[in-house]
Amino acid sequence: MEKLEYKTIKFKPEGFIKNEINLEEVDRELNILSSEGWQVVTSFPVDVNGHTTGVYFTLKRLKL
Repeated sequence: MEKLEYKTIKFKPEGFIKNEINLEEVDRELNILSSEGWQVVTSFPVDVNGHTTGVYFTLKRLKL
C-alpha cells in the first residue's frame, strides 16, 4: 500500500497595504516543490474582516 506525506505552505500578502499575493513567488515555489514530487491537493485563502491574510496550499507526494 502506498504511503503519502502532506505539506501545507502559506503565502502572505505583500505591498504597502498587504493586499497582493506575489504570483511569481507562488509559481516559483510550487515549481520547485513539483520537481521534488509534490502535487497540489487544494488551496484556500484565509480572510479576516474582508482582508486576505494568506493563501494556503496543501500538497502531497509519495512518502520517500
